[in-house]
Amino acid sequence: MVSCTEDMAPVSKHDTMETAPLAYDDAPLCMKDQPDQAECADEHLTALDSFLGVDPVFHYVVIPNMVVKGLQDTLPALGTLYFFKDDLGVGPVGATSAIAIVNLPWTLKPIYGYISDNYPIYGMRRKPYIVGSMLFMCLMWLCMATFIHDKYSAIFCLIFANLGAAIANVCCEAITVELTCDLNYKQAALLQSYLWGSCAAGAFVGSAFGGFVLEAIGKRWMFGIMSFIPACSAISTILAPAETAISDEAKVATESFSAFATKIVAVLVESHVWRACIFLFIFFAVP
Repeated sequence: MVSCTEDMAPVSKHDTMETAPLAYDDAPLCMKDQPDQAECADEHLTALDSFLGVDPVFHYVVIPNMVVKGLQDTLPALGTLYFFKDDLGVGPVGATSAIAIVNLPWTLKPIYGYISDNYPIYGMRRKPYIVGSMLFMCLMWLCMATFIHDKYSAIFCLIFANLGAAIANVCCEAITVELTCDLNYKQAALLQSYLWGSCAAGAFVGSAFGGFVLEAIGKRWMFGIMSFIPACSAISTILAPAETAISDEAKVATESFSAFATKIVAVLVESHVWRACIFLFIFFAVP
């Protein structure tokens, strides 16, 4: 009897391996929307196996600005409340109302996104807006630290400080979305974790040390520290790698504000959207 192995040619391991099909969750986001453009997966980051594998723009721009957002939400919060109550003579109800008013710029984030997308500055849609917003925040907090002595001027400065923070936040979120174009869902979720994790880290530091800083150096000096932090973020953004200039096709593709408003209204009239909005309004409005 002849062994069956005598007539068999050696088979390599590579020949016996079957190529596993690409799972849906492992496919880049752009491949799911455009199956014919599979080559786009090689144009950007191949993986986000570690934090060091993220695009440098994310380190220089997004992380510092999100830390600034977390710090601004928490570090001067206690000092601002006592500043209205003790220095400006505003009652508890008036101080609480003032804090609510100064947060109004955060409700207009879609408009900031429209402006940033359709009106680039020197061919760039993100960095100029972020740098300008951070410097504007720096100026407003510097005013709070020096010559603000009435409640209306204080409300004005805080409104525009929050306006700068909201514009920078929109641009950072837009950068994050652009970086996740060629990544799968797991990698995109990791990038979002870095985004909001850095914001939470800043908020934690501000919450943990805000009271100690207020007691140690006082309200005005705390506002002065808050004016220094956005300036550091602006410097980091300036030192970031150059932003890719938008193409001629993108310049032509800009949409009018009426078309943008029509899309927003179309979304808001959806039953599951306006019902969720009403629920969130009631949830945050009641004690």
